[in-house]
Amino acid sequence: MDDPIHSPCSSDDDDDRTSRKRKFLAVAHTLKRLRPRPGPRGAKTRTSRPAFDWDEHVDDLSAKEFRKRYRMGLVSFRKLVNLCKPYLSKIDNKRALNSRRAGPVSAEITIAIMLRYLAGSKMDDLAGAAASYYAPLSIARAYIACWDGISAVCSAFSITNPYTDINEMRALEVQFRTHTRDSEWVGQVGAVDGCVIKQKNPGNAVPDPRRHYVHRKGCYGILLMAICAYDRSFTYWDISFCSKTHDALAFRGTELGRLIYEGEGLPHPFFISGDAAFSQNRNVIGPTAASANTDFDFFQSSYRMPIEVSVALHLALHVALHHHVALHHLAHHVALHVALHHHVALHHLAHHVALHVALHHHHYRHHHHRHHQCAFGILFRRFGIFTRPLEMMYERRTAVIEAALKLHNFCIAENEPDALTYLPRTADGRLQVSSTTSAEIRAVPEDWGGNPVQPLTGSAHPDAPPLVTAQKHERRAQLETAIAKRGLTRTER
Repeated sequence: MDDPIHSPCSSDDDDDRTSRKRKFLAVAHTLKRLRPRPGPRGAKTRTSRPAFDWDEHVDDLSAKEFRKRYRMGLVSFRKLVNLCKPYLSKIDNKRALNSRRAGPVSAEITIAIMLRYLAGSKMDDLAGAAASYYAPLSIARAYIACWDGISAVCSAFSITNPYTDINEMRALEVQFRTHTRDSEWVGQVGAVDGCVIKQKNPGNAVPDPRRHYVHRKGCYGILLMAICAYDRSFTYWDISFCSKTHDALAFRGTELGRLIYEGEGLPHPFFISGDAAFSQNRNVIGPTAASANTDFDFFQSSYRMPIEVSVALHLALHVALHHHVALHHLAHHVALHVALHHHVALHHLAHHVALHVALHHHHYRHHHHRHHQCAFGILFRRFGIFTRPLEMMYERRTAVIEAALKLHNFCIAENEPDALTYLPRTADGRLQVSSTTSAEIRAVPEDWGGNPVQPLTGSAHPDAPPLVTAQKHERRAQLETAIAKRGLTRTER
């Protein structure tokens, strides 16, 4: 009997069976991997979701809703997208199409997410969850788009120093002089002030975090020194100093401050208005704090209002209008708050605030509206991210502030009505003077009496002396004389 083990055909049969078995196991293993694995709540299923449709989103919003959501109108938004497109990251369409969630993120969605983030929205509300606004975009991808948009805004726009060009200063001066009572205020080219922006503890990102804690504010902060024009656009800014630094020292340490206090300064009669905290010379003019000069102090205070941060007054008025607080109690409360921080005589300040909260008088209603809707106030109201401490990486906080300032200027240049309804406009709805460039000089504005206002050339105005140097307080004395000469006095109520 033949041995089956050593038969000639046994080896071939075994190899064939082994090969079939291996193929069967391979197919079974593949099918097992492809089959959905059941979890605690059953089998997991993959559902494909369509990408966010921007055009459909725009159609669903009214013009008012769009402006409220993105802080500008649709026309301005499209212009902003076109200006930022060259600086946005290139879209990898091939890789984006492989994504089962969102697909490629367009430039419109990138800018929209950036604006919503600056407006104060939390990223959890914008992306990530199924109920988020830009679903199915993930939070990680939304953050990438947000910072890409912020970087593009910082690159696409610039805030150049106009105080080294005499033509730029002439255009700025025309803005302020156009809106004075009798063109008596000659030479002002800006209003300067400092503002503390709240931030989270910077931690190890700085050598000594305690230097960034502001005790009078009760928070960590970033000191923003800024100068603005009459139309509330920012013309100069600096955040290079510790938040505990006094405004006067911080401004003196900037490039412009060194030019004013240690260098040649601005050509006479140009100057910048500030409050009593700033060191005064021929280029920086503040109040005299003298009882004999209350008229001058009143007008000087009025003409530096474009930069003032009237947050306390704004909040107090909100409470008064909604809870029927007596105006005189409100004035005393706000005066006390400011006096404790700025060491101002309480009774004088209470009277000054009482004048501004007399909302039932037409003249002071307009003046108060200018008081709280100023450059910093408009900035904070437009971009709600500043209403809470900045909590992003410390290295990115500068970019957030820079982007907000530049977008603020862009909105003003585009005549966005939400923030500028209180400024004088022409018959076609545009601002009388809406730019700080020397090209605006060609369109001669008019003062309150309808008279043309020409830029200063050294002899264009009787109160404008030649463009030469002046002594420390000579320019302020000339302004005091101009106000007294026209009989302008502080109105008593």
